[in-house]
Amino acid sequence: MKGNIEVRKANISDINRINDIMFCINDLRAKSTEYDDYKIYHSRSSLEEVLKGNKDEMIFIAVENKRLIGMLNFSFNNPNYMFFADKFIYINYLYVDTDYLQDEYKIECVTKKLFDNTIIEMKKHGFKYICADVLSKEDELREILEKNHMKSYRHRLCKKIKTV
Repeated sequence: MKGNIEVRKANISDINRINDIMFCINDLRAKSTEYDDYKIYHSRSSLEEVLKGNKDEMIFIAVENKRLIGMLNFSFNNPNYMFFADKFIYINYLYVDTDYLQDEYKIECVTKKLFDNTIIEMKKHGFKYICADVLSKEDELREILEKNHMKSYRHRLCKKIKTV
């Protein structure tokens, strides 16, 4: 690795970088699907609310040398994504800067660190599953999620978390 990677909960000072990343992801997704239920949008004010401690959503970021190289945004039991009777989180955004990292091993390390921090937070609140929707054109995303032990379940990928 080029330096130490820090993974932490995002805060309000990260808003501009996170907003830019979400905008780019939304733009890419809009080009690859016509289904509105796969499109997740954050206005600047709703993103601000999340970064100030919204109880239904959280963002973890990976930073190396003050550069944002990864982000995982998830929501808790969002009624739009009711899928399990048990408590679960739903991944809204997953981003890893593959242009900066360039090496498959580094990409996997950043993704694993983001997932590990998410799982630690999940366990604190008693969540049992991680869920994510992946479109047929998002092979790279599917591969990243599968490397983090998420499995296909109907049309989603999910991972059961051991809470004991």
